[in-house]
Amino acid sequence: MATLDDSRPIHIGCYRYRSANGFIGLFVVAVLDGATIWALATHRPFPRVLLLAPILFTSAVLWVARAVIFNFRRVYSVSADGIRNGRRFVPWSDIARFGACDPDSELVQLFYTTKPYPRGFHLLLSNGISPGVYEDLIDTLRKEIQERFPNVVIGGYEVRPHR
Repeated sequence: MATLDDSRPIHIGCYRYRSANGFIGLFVVAVLDGATIWALATHRPFPRVLLLAPILFTSAVLWVARAVIFNFRRVYSVSADGIRNGRRFVPWSDIARFGACDPDSELVQLFYTTKPYPRGFHLLLSNGISPGVYEDLIDTLRKEIQERFPNVVIGGYEVRPHR
């Protein structure tokens, strides 16, 4: 039986775009944008449909730059009633497994699976949490939800599946 208020988050995390990953993403998209513009400017003739590539990459550069400048965050929370990732809510009754990836690194990434696996693999986008915080979260979740949802496998580490 859950002892916590079901709506109260047990763990809250976020992905900050103003981080090394955000800057790397901005750099990659900017390089792709520059390469497509250079290729289209120096190699004639080309089909007009190729003009969509620099428009797409330029809009991606502007979006990621805006996210880095204004410090956008994508927030997720884990509570006794389920997982909220951005605007999406998944109750524990729909979740088959909850765990972490990258066990050999200093920070781990949380994930949950819904059926069918691996199509149902959902990584909680974040800047990572320490293994100690992860173990505390798993202990709390086992105490709070394991009795109500015995079919959910809670804990453990896994290597990310390649799609």
